[in-house]
Amino acid sequence: MLDCNKFGWKANDAAETIKGNMFSFGCILFFIITNGRHPFGDDPYSREYNIEHNNMVNENILINFLEALDLISRLLSVNPLNRPTAIDVLNHPFMWKSEKKKDLIYDAGDLEKNHPLLSQALESISVEEIIATDHQKVIDPTTTWDQFIDEAIISHMTHFSQYDFTSVRSFIRFIRNLCIHYKQCPKYIKDLIGVRNRNDLYDNYFTIIFPKLFMKEGINPA
Repeated sequence: MLDCNKFGWKANDAAETIKGNMFSFGCILFFIITNGRHPFGDDPYSREYNIEHNNMVNENILINFLEALDLISRLLSVNPLNRPTAIDVLNHPFMWKSEKKKDLIYDAGDLEKNHPLLSQALESISVEEIIATDHQKVIDPTTTWDQFIDEAIISHMTHFSQYDFTSVRSFIRFIRNLCIHYKQCPKYIKDLIGVRNRNDLYDNYFTIIFPKLFMKEGINPA
């Protein structure tokens, strides 16, 4: 059992406060997700130094789990005022089930015509923002979202409707339509996507290609 009162598990501001506890929770969450690794290093004697200097040496372990990395980075913020509350943690996309992500895409896709403010928020998000990260190569500003989806899937979907490949708003409509009509998709399309049902489209297909999709303001209402 972990003893979070020991060194290497507490923040520098580690009075017994709620914000201090959230830091410890971030370390524990990282430990669980990574099967026993510590965000500030596997050597217990170097962790205190790394915590003091805000050096999360094992950060790259979560490079392919950006929702988890985003939440944990917030929990481990050097400024305790920037750490999320327990409610914030529960509202973070990392904690959502696939069904909630599906419902959110449905809402964003259906409401943008009738709610101009939401429409503007979606339109203000660039394609680069939902793909690129600090750990990935810089993407050209002219990048379009269709470049990251199999050409056969794009061809199949554009047979029924037209999309603006420069618009995140249009991309959300694309996801919604693919989900709605997934059962009617031919087998070769389902094989390319590689998921068993339409709910898995989000966690096991789109959020892998577009890892920041649900963390953008305008898509994520939390």
